[in-house]
Formats: sequence, structure tokens, C-alpha cells
Amino acid sequence: MKTMIDKLVRLEIVLAKEKGPFDLFALLLREDGYDKWDLVASAIWIEKDYNSALEYVTKKLLSTLNTDELLKISKIVLIDEFDERVRFIQKAVKVEHHAVELRENNFFGLRIELAYVITSKVQADKDLTKLLWDVLTEIWRTGERAVDSSVLLEAVKKKGQEVPVGGMRRVLDFLTELRCIRAAKYIDRDAIKEHGAMTITSVSPYCPELDSHFKKQEYIDLLGLDGSVFDLGCEKWLLQVDEAFEHQGPLITYYLRFMNPNAPAQERKLNLTISYAALAIEKKDGNGRPERLWPWIYGWLFDKRPTETLNFDQEFEMQHV
Repeated sequence: MKTMIDKLVRLEIVLAKEKGPFDLFALLLREDGYDKWDLVASAIWIEKDYNSALEYVTKKLLSTLNTDELLKISKIVLIDEFDERVRFIQKAVKVEHHAVELRENNFFGLRIELAYVITSKVQADKDLTKLLWDVLTEIWRTGERAVDSSVLLEAVKKKGQEVPVGGMRRVLDFLTELRCIRAAKYIDRDAIKEHGAMTITSVSPYCPELDSHFKKQEYIDLLGLDGSVFDLGCEKWLLQVDEAFEHQGPLITYYLRFMNPNAPAQERKLNLTISYAALAIEKKDGNGRPERLWPWIYGWLFDKRPTETLNFDQEFEMQHV
């Protein structure tokens, strides 16, 4: 079973990179399931075209699991991102791209004997999160102590930001999870989709959890490679940045994971350390890729180097002495 779960974890990462992030991706065994599992998934791109999404997920699943593993899957269940059952699981467990085992729970109105939750997370758009937070804290500092989400929506629109259906709800739920805000929700399905249907009653203008989130995203954006595909001719590798943090130097260490989209069971990892100075002078090639870092990583993959911990500055200097 572990091999099957590992394959599904890597498959979920590939699907998320190709189509968009999941709010929920889990394997559930009902109490009377007799070793027949339900694969449950929810994402904003699923709701846009349910039939196409089902066909896509099914095709990818067939190419990932072997016959014995496929026989364990009873059905694929794709559900609306606004379904409260999604929020219920997200409250029970928060995880992304890693399997968490849960035993004997009630999900979807059913008794679940065993569950492997691979992703359970509110997926908030980073640009909308930054803008909405700036607008909200600006309003809060004027002395307003009850800010309706509809008012926030209008303020954000005035900044020229396009707000997709469900986008604000995701951001406000995300800020609530981080305890940056407190809010009272009200029942109005249309309002929930449009702006979140809640009144913010408390704001912590200096929220360390959100600062940490923004900083990590800043590091990832600075690297400029998350989601890139390295085509080696005989195989392709999709790059996932699992973690990024700063330490003395100043240096940034990235935990990189490379997956083969056509064979999700294949994986390589690289702990890459690079200085701020190197990133600061990193120019982009004609395809928008870092012109020194891209071929350097390409060479590491192509040569199948066994080393998994490398310092870009030191390696690059040695190669060009």
C-alpha cells in the first residue's frame, strides 16, 4: 500500500503543476469498503469543466498505477470546492503533497475506516492575498472595526485587481487559519462565491505567520524555477520547490524535488544552496529562465549526478576557474 500512496503523492504534485492546486486530494476507505478505495479530489479547475477534469484525472491515474493498484480504486469522486465537506476535512488536517494517515473518522456523512489525505489546504492566490491584506490593514488602521467582505471586494477592484469566483473566500479563509483575522460568516451562497460572505471583526496588522508565508514565496519567486520542466530528450523532469529558507551568508537553501510527469513514481531530490548575490545578478534567457542556474541544474539531471546537496556558488566557481 505504501508504494501506491507514494505514487499518488507524486501524481498529485504533477496534476497540481499541470492544471492547478488542489483544495483536497485524498484516498478514503469506507467502513464497508472491503479494500475498495475512493479517490476524492477538489480544485477550482475541476468545477470549470467537470467532465474534462474527470477524463484527465482518470487518464493520469491509469498511467500511474499498475493493474493490482487500479483494482483497489472503487471510484473517482470530484467535488465542488464550495462543498462544506471539503472545509470539514481541511479543518481536521492541513497538509500539501504529503500523505497523512487518519483512522476511523466520519467524512462525507460516511464512516471512514482509513484515509490517506495527500493535500488538504485552502489555496489562496498569492497576488490577491498580498493586495487584499494591504487593503484590509489600511482600512483597519483608519479605525474601522467591522469590515464586510463585500466592502473589501469593492476596494480591491478599485485597485484594478481581477477577482475570480471563490478567490476572496479562499484568501479570507487562509487569513483566518493563520489567525491574522477573525471573522463572522453569514449564509449566502452567491455572496460566498463572490466575496466570502463574512464580516471581519479583528485584524492583527503585524501577523508573523503571514510574513513568513510571504517571505517563503519571495524566495521561490526569486529562484524563478518552480514548476519548470527540464526536457532531457529521453525523459522530462518537473521541478517542485518543497521548502525555502534563509540562513547566514546571506544564503538561501531550497529543497527541490524533480518528478517525471510520464512516470510519477520516478523522483530525484536536490538540496540547493545559493547566495542572494548570485540570485541578484541572475539574468533571464530568451525563455525567461535563469541563464546560469537553468543549464547548471540541467547538467546535474542529465549527468545523473548522485549528489543531493550542492552549493551553486561554489560549484559554478569551480566549473569556471
